[in-house]
Amino acid sequence: MRSAAILCLLLRAKVDAHYFWADVDETSSRVEVTFSEKAGVPDRTIQVLKDKLAGQEMSVFSLEKPTVAVVANLEDDRMAAPLPEIVGPAVVVGSLDYGYFAMVGGDLQYTFSTQIYREEADWTSGFFSDFVSPADGPMTILMNSCGPEGEFRIYGLPPTASGEVGVCVYALGGAELGCTATVGRDRTGGRVASGTVSVPLLGEDAILFALANITVSSGGGIRAGGGTEAKFASTSVRYSSSCAE
Repeated sequence: MRSAAILCLLLRAKVDAHYFWADVDETSSRVEVTFSEKAGVPDRTIQVLKDKLAGQEMSVFSLEKPTVAVVANLEDDRMAAPLPEIVGPAVVVGSLDYGYFAMVGGDLQYTFSTQIYREEADWTSGFFSDFVSPADGPMTILMNSCGPEGEFRIYGLPPTASGEVGVCVYALGGAELGCTATVGRDRTGGRVASGTVSVPLLGEDAILFALANITVSSGGGIRAGGGTEAKFASTSVRYSSSCAE
């Protein structure tokens, strides 16, 4: 019952609910994943999902290197995965399909990622501008690490979905910095979308998190023999205040 009570909060598109958040710690060469109401803050609530997280894998996409799979092990209040040696920019992506959840009337699906930047051009004309999500991959959001406009791209959207995609940006700890309610599709048959979220100018470097969500119903919904999916995708970046000047 406790699991259901926590997960029903995910129906609200704001951070008084539990979501997955990933962040990279290059000093200790590992990626940490939390399941928390406060973006990026460890929380023992993750233990509720212990069985579903067993053997959890994350994929490491990096410049001019093959994709590497790493296993995230469950600790007391987070998951942690070893980070392979990375020289250039990279993104680490994990996902969890919770399965059927009655209060949604369908499936709950989560994706969590964290990005490694080396320079501003990684977004505009480098690794992230050319990034291609796997064709059968889960919904994934990536965000620029620079400037007052929180530029983002969302990959893996259902091509026929008519639901609105919402995106919010948060500081470490869950303070909301900005949101946009509607995101338009722009390419690859509607499976990729992009947009911006206006966020306050930050006077110092910081960790920022973006969270995208969409609820998709097909075939008239669950009562008509169709299906419903609630999708949540988060990412984190190390925001650089110097390139916002």
